[in-house]
Amino acid sequence: MNQKPSIGRIVHYVLRKDGGGAPVIRPAIITAVWSDTCVNLTVFQDYHNDRLCEMDCHPTSRSLDAEKGAGTWHWPEYVG
Repeated sequence: MNQKPSIGRIVHYVLRKDGGGAPVIRPAIITAVWSDTCVNLTVFQDYHNDRLCEMDCHPTSRSLDAEKGAGTWHWPEYVG
């Protein structure tokens, strides 16, 4: 199934850790859609754990990346 982004859908956003730490994944909601692979987001961060991360709560024009690179979004994995 080929999913298409739409406003209000939940996706995963990969935060970049300050200081070069490992990226962390946080839920985000799509707030604008530019294409099937480019969206604006509002990211839901865990304040106590993410305060040392990139504090970009509203990233714009972010790309879909199945490889889960920092600063990108991807669809949540299926949990069966």
